[in-house]
Amino acid sequence: MEQNGRGMVFKKGEPNSRRGAKTDIEALLGKTEKASDAVEGIRYVAMRCEARRGREGCEQSRRIATKPTKEEK
Repeated sequence: MEQNGRGMVFKKGEPNSRRGAKTDIEALLGKTEKASDAVEGIRYVAMRCEARRGREGCEQSRRIATKPTKEEK
């Protein structure tokens, strides 16, 4: 997967990103060799989300990046 000016470019065979930020994060976690790449991708998705909805609306997408504990559920 690569990134260009318009967002993420998924190579043939990779899941596409039309299903929203959650699938972007899942795809990144599954496709990257290094953990730092996945973290960078999560940060990118969170930034993109923040630009769209503002800071408050973005908290939900940030939470997807870390699995919830039993207390949070």
